[in-house]
Amino acid sequence: DSPDGNYANNSDASATLRVYLNGLSRPLLSFWQLYSLELNRDFGFVEVSGDNGTNWSRLAGITGYGGTNWQQQQLDLTPYAGVDLLIRFRLKSNGSGQDDGWYVDGVSIADNAQVAGYPFNDNMDAAACSTNWLTSAAWQQVGGSAQATNAGASWQCRIGDNAYNPGGSPGSYQSFLTLAGTLNLQSASKPLLSFWWRAGGMYANTCYAQMSKDGGKNWNTVWSWNSYNWQTAAWNRVQVDLNDYLDCTNVALRFIAWNSPSDNFNLDFQ
Repeated sequence: DSPDGNYANNSDASATLRVYLNGLSRPLLSFWQLYSLELNRDFGFVEVSGDNGTNWSRLAGITGYGGTNWQQQQLDLTPYAGVDLLIRFRLKSNGSGQDDGWYVDGVSIADNAQVAGYPFNDNMDAAACSTNWLTSAAWQQVGGSAQATNAGASWQCRIGDNAYNPGGSPGSYQSFLTLAGTLNLQSASKPLLSFWWRAGGMYANTCYAQMSKDGGKNWNTVWSWNSYNWQTAAWNRVQVDLNDYLDCTNVALRFIAWNSPSDNFNLDFQ
């Protein structure tokens, strides 16, 4: 974004790609990144538009310092299969503080043919478990789990400090944690989605669990929790009856951390 030095204050710069996602069942956006941004004040966003730029949706965002090692990111574009899509990498900074910025490399879009075995189980404790999921840097594998706070690991979406919203359009922020492979429930008799979750103090933010019968083209919410006025939640176990997905051979699963558009960024879901 700023090859000659630090990015400027009040920047709103983007690099945009147009791609027609024809002939792909589960299009997958992959890229590598390095970034160094003013924490919770300057952001890099991956945004998409299916109507030639009239409206945009945020698929991912970064802030702070991402370290010195290149990180690969993978974002599911299945809801946009068959669409003439605009994809932009957008840097948005505030009026104070500057840093090196955002490096993006090795961008590719290909069909995701991954399949998850059924029954599926992921305790998320091992580093190798990260390959089971498609996610952006806002979701990080962190230490601590529902069963033991000082052992094991879990995924956490943590971004913002409730003191700033970069504004502009789109105003909302959402980050996806998507199961990389689809599930074949044709042989299932009583399929059940089970997971643990927790939430820090937030205002009007929501965590969703969603399922899809067509590999991720269309989604239905099967569970959600909203923080309303600064509610928190300790580790809780959720079990969701998936009887509606019996005999489906191309089932997809994702979790969404969503920040309401009119409020400062302050997501903390795990």
